[in-house]
Amino acid sequence: MPESQNRDALADAILTSLARWRDRPDQGDLHAADAEQLLSEYSPEESARLIDLGNAAADLIERSPDTAVDMTLKLATSACDSARALGCVLIARIGKFNPRTWLALIKHLAEDEASGVRDMVVHIFDTRAELAGWTDMHADYVFSICEEWREDSSYRVRRLVARALVGYASMSAQNAERVLKLLTPLYEDSAEFVRRNVVSALREIGKAQPDVIFTFLDARLQIDSPYDNEMIPLVLEASFARKNPDWRNQILAKL
Repeated sequence: MPESQNRDALADAILTSLARWRDRPDQGDLHAADAEQLLSEYSPEESARLIDLGNAAADLIERSPDTAVDMTLKLATSACDSARALGCVLIARIGKFNPRTWLALIKHLAEDEASGVRDMVVHIFDTRAELAGWTDMHADYVFSICEEWREDSSYRVRRLVARALVGYASMSAQNAERVLKLLTPLYEDSAEFVRRNVVSALREIGKAQPDVIFTFLDARLQIDSPYDNEMIPLVLEASFARKNPDWRNQILAKL
């Protein structure tokens, strides 16, 4: 059987298990164990596959709010890495209806041992074609959370902020400018890991909003940050910058 058919069959089996769980919440532990066993055949690094599965799962369970919350909590705190990654997708969908109750769990997932889970957490707040997260309903609230977490003592939580709103920023120049204001303090974060994630965010936003990123970098040069020589060349290695060589070279010449 071709791998694509194997994957479709596995996804169908997981969704069937979740539907049974939804319909028999009194047997939640049994159904959770079944879903975890099936999900263990996924890799938490397969973000696109898990997002597709998570959207289908959310469609199945969101009309049963109490059960949906319980299912999401169990998956997001599972010992199975791919189950926790799927839980992140469900938090993005289910959690938007009562966002305050999920914040502690999101911070915990940002510290997860599995990199695939940590990468999935960044989708919870964002708005992308493949997954509409919390900014779809609660943009101002999401920004207030990110402003608070931007000062968190954990570099992994600050990294979450760096990556959390890339899709939202890509939607318009106005959105991009708002997100760049949020990211500005992280440009000079004490952790190189956070700064490199800011670079990644700027490069991705630049694909859709190149003028906003060029303007941002040019303004950074006026501040004369000690991190300019590290950050700016890395951002300008991106394909969006190479498609605009005059502006790119003008900024690099000022370093």
